[in-house]
Amino acid sequence: MFLSKKHLLFLALFGAAAALYWLFDPATKSWFPKCPLYQLTHWKCMLCGTQRATHELLHGHISASFAQNQWLWITAPYWAGLIGMPLLPVSWQNTNIATRLRRWATHPYTSWGVGILTVIFMLWRNLAL
Repeated sequence: MFLSKKHLLFLALFGAAAALYWLFDPATKSWFPKCPLYQLTHWKCMLCGTQRATHELLHGHISASFAQNQWLWITAPYWAGLIGMPLLPVSWQNTNIATRLRRWATHPYTSWGVGILTVIFMLWRNLAL
C-alpha cells in the first residue's frame, strides 16, 4: 500500500476540514470556535484570523487571506517542516529537500526565531507599532 492508514486518516480529516471551511464562512457563522485570548483580553493572538484566512485561501483569494493573518503565511515553511514532514510517506521523507526542510524546522535556532517573530508580530498587531 502506498499510503498507510495513518496517512489516509489524516487526508480524510484534512479533506473534511477543508470542505467545512470552503462551504462555511467563519466570519458569519457563530458555531466556529472563537479565540479564548481575544475573548478574555481583546488582544489578537498570532492565530486570530486563521479560520477566515483559510476560508479566503480555499476560495482563491490570496491577498484577502494574507490580510486576515500574515503570521500564518510568514511561518508556513516552518509549520510544513515541523508538522507536515512526518505525515509524508517514508519514500518522500528521504528526499533531499524534505530532509533539509525537516532539519531546518527542528533546529533550536529556528524554534527560537519563530518564537521571537511571534512575540514581535503580536506586539505589532495589537499595539500598531
